Amino acid sequence: MTTIDIIYQDDDLLVINKPAGMVVNRAELAPSPTVQDWAEERLGLVAVDRTNRRADRTTQITPTSQFSPPPPNHPDITLPPEFDPQYGTPEEIFRQRGGLVHRLDKDTSGALVIAKHPTALAQLLADFKQRRVIKTYTCLVHGRLSTSQEVISLPIGRSSVDPTKFTVRPDGRPAVTAYRLERYLTGLDPTALAAALPDQAVRTLTAQARSYQGFSLVTCWPKTGRTHQVRVHLAHRGHPLVGDKTYAGKKRRRLDKLWCPRQFLHASRIELPHPRGRQPLVVQVQLADDLEHSLKLLRS
Repeated sequence: MTTIDIIYQDDDLLVINKPAGMVVNRAELAPSPTVQDWAEERLGLVAVDRTNRRADRTTQITPTSQFSPPPPNHPDITLPPEFDPQYGTPEEIFRQRGGLVHRLDKDTSGALVIAKHPTALAQLLADFKQRRVIKTYTCLVHGRLSTSQEVISLPIGRSSVDPTKFTVRPDGRPAVTAYRLERYLTGLDPTALAAALPDQAVRTLTAQARSYQGFSLVTCWPKTGRTHQVRVHLAHRGHPLVGDKTYAGKKRRRLDKLWCPRQFLHASRIELPHPRGRQPLVVQVQLADDLEHSLKLLRS
């Protein structure tokens, strides 16, 4: 059973800790329960004509804290001046999106914002579009970054070789990622590995230890919201995320999965103007347990 932890909520929005392995938006290729299923059920958006398959999906997700419904009206919030009705009324957009303000990759955990009513969603979408939201990610990458901090400004587009991938390309969309090196870790800790992993995994990692050249724990601030942006920018710099199935390469992936169950990427903090009153709202989400466990297998 999938558990969703509500980190923060009020009358207008909630911030959840999205579990790794869970898809945000419902799609035919995502048969498992999605965050959208969970949100729609709690916001009262589940249509009566949904199939049994849809109903089965919603009942498998439970929150770790109680969801509180929004009040019946919201007189203190008005539509933002940037609202464009060409995509529908606020109510239509709210129902279509299930209150979801933005997305995270399936294997990324952490802070995800959900609006509780149409006007809040319209304001939050405008804030994301106008880049008034500050998103912070924690990630672990291969190798030692050559600079302690940098702003990467390189356009990103879909790969012409593999349509499931994105890459840096001249005709791509503008993409900007700032990062700061928090800590360099020299490699895997043999003692920690022996205590935590099966013998075969320890033997394989020990034999292939030279394949690793240390790791960098990094904080990233994507200034734009391109698909796979942090992953693509860091991989382009020669430092793919640990556990990244798409951009780390086959050999690294094979070794990484022995000690890190997924890509090491966590949305650790989000700061935004609250839709009611516009005061800054900051929500922090502790590093996921599985990533914390993987981090303890490394030595400084």
